This record gives sequence, structure tokens and C-alpha cells, in this order.
Amino acid sequence: MHSYFKDDALVTGYGWYADTHGQISTDSRVRIDSYQVTADFTPPPASGYATWSETAFPAEAIPEQREPAYDFDNDGLSNLLEYGLGSDPAAQVVEITGQKYLQIQWTRPDDRTDISTLGEISNDLAPPSWTSDPAEVLTTIAPAGEGLETVTIRDAEPLTAHTKRFLRARIQLNTP
Repeated sequence: MHSYFKDDALVTGYGWYADTHGQISTDSRVRIDSYQVTADFTPPPASGYATWSETAFPAEAIPEQREPAYDFDNDGLSNLLEYGLGSDPAAQVVEITGQKYLQIQWTRPDDRTDISTLGEISNDLAPPSWTSDPAEVLTTIAPAGEGLETVTIRDAEPLTAHTKRFLRARIQLNTP
């Protein structure tokens, strides 16, 4: 509870306002005595992108490579998008029985029953060249713990089979 004077009247109540250009934790306290302001501030624990970027990259990554706009693994996804998707910013391919494959993978809530998720692949990015043919691109959705599922979209052919290959996810609303 705090008290202050407004228009020569004493106002008493709960709550307060502080412009700190940052977050205020529940451990913050402000006390006003006469014309002196005392503020105790306990910063919240580090979280968000900054914390993620400390552990998501290999040790040899330099600070510029950890920036949100940077694409660490050159897969077309910025580090910020990798953070938002919960994907690995240092992995653009997966190795299976000695062969490397282009892959996209993310985890999401498993209650998305009103959408379809398809993987699409292309050799040249031209609109008619994208295909979701299961012989060329594999899309799997598997349980990933309580309330979650993992979506994996992977090229059916190893990287060595093509000079260029592009992979994308297409998510669309199901029509009733």
C-alpha cells in the first residue's frame, strides 16, 4: 500500500507506476519519503532470446553470429525465427545411415486439428516446381510429450542427389 499527495489531498492505495524502460519484478519496491525517492530493484532472471542464444550455438560461434537477424546455419531461417520455432540454429541437415538430408523440424501443441501441414520441396524456387509428393518429401507428425507433437519435414533424397534443393512447410486451414 502506498500514499501520496495529489492536489493537496492524501491518496492511499495499492499499485504504483514506474518507467524503468525494462521489466519490473515482483521483488521491486518504491518508497517515497518527502522529496526523496528510494527504489529497490531485483532484476528478473534472464530469459528469452538472450538466454537461449547463450546455449543454442556451438562454442566457436562469435557474437555477431548469435544476433537475431543472422542465419547461423544458412538455411534461410534467421536466428530469431529458429528461436521462435524452437529449432536448432546450427542444424540444417540430418544424417541418416551416413547420408545427409535437408530437414525442418519443430514442436507445437497437438491440438491443431483444424490445419494441415505439408512439406514441399523444389529444385529452383519457381512456383510450379514446388511439390509435396511423398516420393520427394516426407512429412511426419509424431507425439512429443503431453500436449505436444513434433513436425518433421525431410527431403526423401540425400543432399548429394541434387546441386540445389529447397524445403518449406505449407500450413493451411482445413475447409469444413
